[in-house]
Amino acid sequence: DEFNKKYPDAYLFLKNWSVPLRDLSELCYKIEIERLPVSYVTSNYIKEHPELVSQWLEGIK
Repeated sequence: DEFNKKYPDAYLFLKNWSVPLRDLSELCYKIEIERLPVSYVTSNYIKEHPELVSQWLEGIK
């Protein structure tokens, strides 16, 4: 509760954040097996999933 009151936007983001297991597995594969840079993999994921990112940011000022 203290974190929620002190950092309401961060709390909401963490509460809203979720990645489907299949997507998470694919991200891990690209990073660990294909050895692609984390920043490259995550940036592409964010660009390819704007609706999911919108859900993460829902309610944040």
